[in-house]
Amino acid sequence: MRQSKIIGEFKNQNGYLIYRLKNGKCIPASRYIWQEHNGKIPDGYEVDHIDNNVNNNDIANFQLLTKDENLRKRVYDSVTSIMEESND
Repeated sequence: MRQSKIIGEFKNQNGYLIYRLKNGKCIPASRYIWQEHNGKIPDGYEVDHIDNNVNNNDIANFQLLTKDENLRKRVYDSVTSIMEESND
């Protein structure tokens, strides 16, 4: 999938890298990178950072999840992190 050229970048309030494109649009880097490698993201799916590190935009760190799957993963990962911290 050929996308508009990247002309700038910034981080949003949640720490996600956003690309500013020549066509005037802005897109999360994860979506841009996924689409460059794999084509259009199907409706209802989101690009998930497998390791939960929003700064790790390596294609190998991405997977597509439905919005519900992504929400469940975030909740599970948050609870797991809290439990691990309480065991330290």
